[in-house]
Amino acid sequence: MASFVGVSFLPTKEGALVYFQGIDPGAVASETGQFFHWQGYRLEEGHPFSGIYGKGSVAGRFFAGGFADRSKIQIRIEPENQYCRLTMAKAMSGAGGGILGYHKMGKEIERLRQALYGFFMTPPPPGAYAQPGPVPGQAPGPYPPRPMPPQAAPPQVMPQQAMPPQAIMPPQAMPPQAAPPQVMPQQAMPPQAIMPPQAMPPPGTTPGEIIYTVGRSVDMSICVEDPLVSGYQARLICVGDRWYIEDSGASTGTYVNGQPVVIRTAVGPTDQIGLGGHQVTLPQLMALRR
Repeated sequence: MASFVGVSFLPTKEGALVYFQGIDPGAVASETGQFFHWQGYRLEEGHPFSGIYGKGSVAGRFFAGGFADRSKIQIRIEPENQYCRLTMAKAMSGAGGGILGYHKMGKEIERLRQALYGFFMTPPPPGAYAQPGPVPGQAPGPYPPRPMPPQAAPPQVMPQQAMPPQAIMPPQAMPPQAAPPQVMPQQAMPPQAIMPPQAMPPPGTTPGEIIYTVGRSVDMSICVEDPLVSGYQARLICVGDRWYIEDSGASTGTYVNGQPVVIRTAVGPTDQIGLGGHQVTLPQLMALRR
């Protein structure tokens, strides 16, 4: 497993997206190369930040078709706002090997997706150390085994000594309780003016503001294909390294962590955004942008 942990993992149709916060892209590229080495892959094209990892023989696929084990995976590592994003996608459909080759490529991308989640999203245990690569002639596992921390010995239970019997004292009479104090009626307070909440600046008034429209319509910047999502549901606003969301007045409403969005509300990568029947996070929404 990696020496650091990602903050968000998003499966995609072609592979997966992993987001890291506060991690240098060079460190992500190094760990990603180690991950694919453990999976039996080698870098065939490009470089560690944007390249293609391959496994199997090209000639074997040419002569044996779908019976040969041949797969190619494309990776891309790039900064995105305050995050670093790792994109993994299959670089070949497997259709060159017929139905069998296409099916095997689909199973391989699913296996790599699960292995990548375990590699980057599982916190390393105390005292974890790097393991060598796979032994030649053996099938590589999803990622190397990690050592289990030593368990403390169970505490010894000392036998309890019997307590001597105590004399039973007769109950003492309780002193009479005082009458409860009289509650005086409270005077009505004069109504106070209710001050309206200070709203965030409207869209377009903040320098460097970037707006993404969210809805079911194909004209939106982020299209969410759900019949319960309005054609124009909400707006995502990026101001520097901060993100906000506004409801567009849709009948189904927009929510952040179960609370309705009335004014512009700040959102982070782990907040749950409710859109119609959808519960998504900010990285998942940004993966749908056009």
